[in-house]
Amino acid sequence: MDEPLVSCIMPTRGRPSMACAAVECWRRQTWPNTELLVLDDADEPAFPEEAVKASKFCLENGWESPEMAALGATAGSSVLSADNWPDSAVPQTEGLKGQRIGYFCLLKRLTIGAKRNLACALAHGEFIAHIDSDDHSEPGRLADQMARLLASGKAVTGYHSLLFTNGSSWWRFEGPVFSGIVGNQHGVFGTSLLYRRDWWRKHPFVDGPKQFTNYEDRAFVLTAIQDSQLVEAPAGDLMYARVHGENTSPKGISGPMWKRIEAPASMVIA
Repeated sequence: MDEPLVSCIMPTRGRPSMACAAVECWRRQTWPNTELLVLDDADEPAFPEEAVKASKFCLENGWESPEMAALGATAGSSVLSADNWPDSAVPQTEGLKGQRIGYFCLLKRLTIGAKRNLACALAHGEFIAHIDSDDHSEPGRLADQMARLLASGKAVTGYHSLLFTNGSSWWRFEGPVFSGIVGNQHGVFGTSLLYRRDWWRKHPFVDGPKQFTNYEDRAFVLTAIQDSQLVEAPAGDLMYARVHGENTSPKGISGPMWKRIEAPASMVIA
């Protein structure tokens, strides 16, 4: 297999139905070389049966806060190998054709930034992609972003225009343009990021304070813009995000950047 490994990371807190749908989105990606790491710190885990094995794995490896956060901030080599990959899997993952999934039921709650950093430290791939538990990615999303990143030679890519739905209505959100940094360039949605792991080693995600935990990716994106390392594009119909009562970043669905649209014919709400 010549294509580089893309490690997909999914920090979540419960959300079993949405998490299952997101895992299925990952399983159907056309990029042939991927792995998925799900980090769940809910009091009631998304996958209860698998959580028993996953919690045991964390305990046996001494992964408790603040040790987890320290591990996540370490830009070293991966701590997972073929010998200690967790013996856990989530539903709907039969027939993975070489893909592998690790489910980590964390023993204590971490900020989103700490969970992303931990997932990046655990990942094996040269490239890392965000697949959040409450969003939907069409099968060609990773292939689309990898083609763009490899062609550009840059470190980070993401979508600046994204579809949102609450299940009955649809919107297209046009991200802000940052002026005075490097010309006029769009920012991108954190949920749509795909980047080189070496870039993350130099620029880990922000971990707290708690009132800013939903902005863990802002500095990551701004630094990429400042260093001319971001290649951005509209998502088109390759991805959509859900508007629901437990969004980490509350969605106002109003204002000039939110455009009400008809439901795309190609999109099926998972």
